Amino acid sequence: MTPTKAEILLAEVEIRHLLVRERYYRDTAQWTKFRESWHPDASHTKIQVSWFSGNIDEFLAASQEMVKGGTLATHLIMPVDIHLSPCHQRAVSESTGNITFKFKVEEETYELVSWTRFISRLEKVGEDWKLAGLEAIYDRDSITVAMPSTHGDGAHGTSFKHVGRRESYSSLAWFLEQRGLPVSDDLAGTDRPQSVEELMVRQFDWLDK
Repeated sequence: MTPTKAEILLAEVEIRHLLVRERYYRDTAQWTKFRESWHPDASHTKIQVSWFSGNIDEFLAASQEMVKGGTLATHLIMPVDIHLSPCHQRAVSESTGNITFKFKVEEETYELVSWTRFISRLEKVGEDWKLAGLEAIYDRDSITVAMPSTHGDGAHGTSFKHVGRRESYSSLAWFLEQRGLPVSDDLAGTDRPQSVEELMVRQFDWLDK
């Protein structure tokens, strides 16, 4: 049965709210609510981001360790486009947003911002939408002084070396690898348009199954 316009609109609203809440729960370490945002069967899930590749249960455990280690992130996500399958049981969402980290070098506080497109898969479980996948398309990033120190020039001259790293996420890769989190050189990014096209083809192939 073809969904009505009202049913489609309701699904889009539910999905948008879920996407925003899920990132908020992750950033605020509300781990039970975070996990409840995802498909209950971890084998139905896949996450591929800068520092991680695996299922939701593995991602949850890794995120908890990341937070315990002092690497804190703030995500801003703004859902833009939601594509529903003909059977109204699957969806792919395209969102824009960013990931922000604050860190210190010597006496200086810096802010790293990675501008990203979040591509999410969702499935209907009973009456509720649940996340089934998350991948990112990296656009650009930057590191700036967040809180100028009162200790003279200090670390103003600090050099962040990004030699040989991808333009779309060079600063992010440097930051994460400084914390023992390896970053693949083959992630989807706007500096390699074909990688973006290939990622989206995979999403819509999944949506049509």
